[in-house]
Amino acid sequence: MKKVFVLFLCLMLFMSYLYKDVKANENLSTDLSSVLTYHSATNSITLNGTVTQQGLITPGSRVNFFVLKPGETFEQEYTSNEMSEAICYFDNLSNLKEGQSFQFSYHFSDGMDYGKYIVRVTCTDYNRNISVADYILFHTSTEMVQTCVDSFRSVTALEFMNLIEYYTDAMGVFDLVGLEEIDVSKMAEMFILVRDGAKNGFFGDENKEISTPEDIKKYIKIAQLLNIFFQGTSYEMGEAYEKYAELVPYLFVKEIDFDNFKILYQDFKANWTTVQELCKNIRLIGIMSYMQNSSNEVLANAMEKYHTELEIDLAYATAKNVDLLEIAKYIDSKNMKSYVGKLGEFVKSTVDKIVAGRRSSTDTKVSRSHGGGGAGVIYPAKEVSPLITEEEQPEIIAKPLFKDLEGFNWAKDAIEELASKGIISGVGESKFEPDRYVTREEFVKMLVLAFDFKSMPDMDMRFVDCDVSNWSYPYIGIAYANGIISGISKYEFGVGEEIKRQDAGVMCKKIIDIKKPFTGETGSIHFADNEDIDEYARESIIVMVNTGVINGFDTGRFNPHLGATRAQAAVIIDRLITYLK
Repeated sequence: MKKVFVLFLCLMLFMSYLYKDVKANENLSTDLSSVLTYHSATNSITLNGTVTQQGLITPGSRVNFFVLKPGETFEQEYTSNEMSEAICYFDNLSNLKEGQSFQFSYHFSDGMDYGKYIVRVTCTDYNRNISVADYILFHTSTEMVQTCVDSFRSVTALEFMNLIEYYTDAMGVFDLVGLEEIDVSKMAEMFILVRDGAKNGFFGDENKEISTPEDIKKYIKIAQLLNIFFQGTSYEMGEAYEKYAELVPYLFVKEIDFDNFKILYQDFKANWTTVQELCKNIRLIGIMSYMQNSSNEVLANAMEKYHTELEIDLAYATAKNVDLLEIAKYIDSKNMKSYVGKLGEFVKSTVDKIVAGRRSSTDTKVSRSHGGGGAGVIYPAKEVSPLITEEEQPEIIAKPLFKDLEGFNWAKDAIEELASKGIISGVGESKFEPDRYVTREEFVKMLVLAFDFKSMPDMDMRFVDCDVSNWSYPYIGIAYANGIISGISKYEFGVGEEIKRQDAGVMCKKIIDIKKPFTGETGSIHFADNEDIDEYARESIIVMVNTGVINGFDTGRFNPHLGATRAQAAVIIDRLITYLK
C-alpha cells in the first residue's frame, strides 16, 4: 500500500510540474500528433513507434499518456485529490533507449460515461524540451445521436442556445465544426429558417430534413452565411463566401464575380425581409455580377442559361425569330444594377423593337434558326462573294518543289501530293513552313478542299467571330453546314486559334461518319496521357488511332491539347484520303 501511495504522489508532483513547464516553455512541438492514431473500428486511440536519434522520440526521453474524463481540461487548476479524479487513465515510459519500441493504447468502451475525452501525450527529451499532442474524442451512442438529430429537427428559437450548449459538451456538435468565430446567439431564427427551407428543397436538396449531426453543422454554417449577407459588411460577406459558399452551390452561380457582386448587392439587400427573398436575390445578383462589364457573347450565354432566374421568356424571342446575341447588343453591361428584377421586361420590349425595325427596313437579312431552340442571328445585308462553285474547285497541278522540307522526310510525300491537288499551298517562293502551327480555319479549308464539300442552300451559321468578308468564311460555312464543325462555343468558331490534335481528330471522325462510317473493332488506346483527352473527343481519337489516321508520339503520349503543324496536318489529311478510298 505504501508503494502505491508513493507512486501516486510522484504522479501528482509530475503533473503539477508538467502544467507549469508546458506553459512556460516557448518552444513546444506538436509533431507528436502524427503518431497519435484513432481507430474507429475498435474505438481506441494508440501511440506507437521506435526511439531514434532523428525521430520524434529520442533516446533519454520520457513519454506520458493521459486521458481526461468528460468535462475536464488541462487548463484547470487541480488539487491532488481533484487531479486523481480528473484522470481516467495514465501511463508512462522513461529513460527510453535507442531502437526501443514503445506503444500506448486506450480503448473507449460502451460502459464508459458519454461525452468529450481529451487525450494528451507529452514527451520530455534529454534536454527537457517538451513536445505535446492532444486528441479530442466524443464518446457517444447511437441513441444519443438520434436524440440530438430529433431535438434539432424541432428546436425553437428560444431553445436553440440551450441545445447548442448541451450537445457541445456531450457530442461536440459545435466544437468540431470549426465555428469558433460564429456568434451562435444571433443565429437561432436564421437556423430555423434554413432548416425549414431545406425541408422544402429551397437550397437545392429536395425535401432535405436533418438526419445526421453533419446536417446540423452544415445548417449552422449556412445560417451564419445568410446572417452575414443579411446584415454584415462587404468585407464580412467576402470572408463568409470563402468559408461557406460551397455548402450551398445552388445559391451562388459558378461564374459569380464577387467583386461585382458586393457592389451590386449593397444597393438591394435592405429591400429583402425574408430568407426566401434573400436567397432568391443572392442568386440573381450573382448572375448579374457575371454579366457586369461582359461581352455580348457572355450576356447571350447568361440569358440562355439563367433565363428562369432572370425571368426571360425565351419562347417569345424564338417565336419572333430574334436571337439572344442581337438582344445583348442593347444591354448596357456597365450598369447591370438597373436591370435587377427588370431584365425580363427589358428583353421582351427589345424583341418588339427589333421586330418593328425589320418591318421598317429592307436593308437587313434574317437567317433561320439552326437547332438548339434559339432563333437565327440578324446580319446586315452585304454583297457577299458566293461560296465555292464548281469552277473554283482546285485544279491538279504538277508537284511543287519546296526547299524547306529537310528533316521532314516523313511528311514530304503527303505535302507534295496535297499541294499538287491544290489542297494546300506554299508560303512565298518555294517555302512551305512545315513546322508552323495550323489555325482552326486553315485546317477546315484543307478538309473542305480535300473532300470536295459543297455549299448547302440556306446555310445558317451563328459564329460571331466569322466575318463574311474574311477568306475563311466560305470554308467554315461549308464545314458547319455539312456537320463537320460545331465551334468552341455556341457563338464562337475560334478563328485564329491553333487546331488542337484532339479537335482535328473530331473533325476527321465526322468526315469518316459522312463518307465511310467506321465499322471495325475500335478496341482501346493506351497513351500515358489518356486522361487528358476531353470526353467529347475520346471516341473520335479511338477511331482515328485504330484507322491509323492520327497516331501518338514516341514518348507514349497523345498530347491532345497540343497544336498540329502544317506538316502534321498534311500527313493526317493524306492518311484520311487514303483510308476513305
